[in-house]
Amino acid sequence: MNGQRRSLDLERAVETQYGRDWSLVTTGVHRYDWKALQFDRLNAVVLPVMPIASDRFFDVAGVRRARDRYKSVLETVQHWYRERVSETFALLDPLVVPTKHPSAAWNDRSTATQHPDQRFALFESAVDAYSASLPRATSRIRVVLAPYTGDSPDVWLGAAASSPYVVVPPRATSISCPASGPLDARCADAAYAVGHELGHTFGLRHSCQAHPNHPRCRQSIMGTGKPPEAILLEKEIAALLSSPFFAHRGLQTGWQQCVVGPDGPEIQPRSPDEWPIPEPEPIPEPEPLSPTGTEDT
Repeated sequence: MNGQRRSLDLERAVETQYGRDWSLVTTGVHRYDWKALQFDRLNAVVLPVMPIASDRFFDVAGVRRARDRYKSVLETVQHWYRERVSETFALLDPLVVPTKHPSAAWNDRSTATQHPDQRFALFESAVDAYSASLPRATSRIRVVLAPYTGDSPDVWLGAAASSPYVVVPPRATSISCPASGPLDARCADAAYAVGHELGHTFGLRHSCQAHPNHPRCRQSIMGTGKPPEAILLEKEIAALLSSPFFAHRGLQTGWQQCVVGPDGPEIQPRSPDEWPIPEPEPIPEPEPLSPTGTEDT
């Protein structure tokens, strides 16, 4: 401006052009990987978030690749639920948040969860990273967090849930999985971790505790069954069909693309005809859940 370079205040740009109820969010670590998101308008959607290890924050290509891999795992779970329930949850594109912990520290937290006194070390650190950068999650959404620590396909311990948060280990950001068809052992385990813990936040209990006399309770994803072969029991399907997260309503998500132009940040909204945003519908507050891991069945 006037021959001088000035840094862009992207948070201020979003607030000025959209309003205080819009938040600046990032979908990667490239300088153009930012959007505006209206959190208050999100309703009955699953929001994936990828905490980035501090030593990976400038790994633009690696973060982009991890985000695509993470999305593939989530889409596998989304497709699996559709096959079993006939409806499925709405899934947003993953966001990323910075963290103060390097890759080794995140991986150590995952490994430490095998010890009872450290069972929720990964969960707590991931939720703390989310809370430091984004508005507090409410019962209207489910937030699924998976740290990016580089290629870590064998870092698999520590999945846990306490509504509205789900945390899964770095494996989920390190592997690519097909939406349908056979899954290798890593993809089956990653899909199980996400699907099982999300099930808890949708109100499902461990199958053999809730339905101890059912002959197939262990085959449920809320037992030890892993996708794609895992099932849902009849009462579990009925419970999900009564959930707002499985009501097909053509949800809109409140996204707007932010673009940095030659004169500064310009936000390019779609017209109301292109992007109608319905009024949010009330969702009853779920019962609090104790965090559980994939090994807890």
